[in-house]
Amino acid sequence: MNKKTLQSLLLSLSISTMLVGVCSLPSHGQNSASSPETIKKVVTLKQANGESLNFEVSGQPQRVNNAAATAAIMLAAGVNASGVKTAIALVMAGADPESVGNLILGLNGLIRENSDVNITQLNQAITAYNDIVDKADSNVLQEISKNSEFLNIGDALKKMREPII
Repeated sequence: MNKKTLQSLLLSLSISTMLVGVCSLPSHGQNSASSPETIKKVVTLKQANGESLNFEVSGQPQRVNNAAATAAIMLAAGVNASGVKTAIALVMAGADPESVGNLILGLNGLIRENSDVNITQLNQAITAYNDIVDKADSNVLQEISKNSEFLNIGDALKKMREPII
């Protein structure tokens, strides 16, 4: 078994473990001022240096569950805190969680150390970005169009694609 296959297997196992943990997360309570349809979850990652990253997600149960699972996958895949926050915001706006995950993972390895664009990652990110838009209904489109990070990602992907066309 080569090193790359082993890394993929380990990542898959860690994501599966994270998903099992997230799917069984209890609600941490409800805000008394909000409707009973509002729940809150906290996704925590313990870093190697002992610090914890906490991401609190509250809102509609289905979106909270989707956002928590997406955050866990992003954290397990090594996405930084900023990328996880963006993923949570998009899923909470109603964007398709799988497409959001693919977008953030595509962006995660997009620029190489020598400042070259990884064409495979660019294609993945563009496809995922388009999937988010294609799968969104008009209400979700309105919500994600308010997210400046999502709009900036779209602009950046267009600029990176220009030399290829």
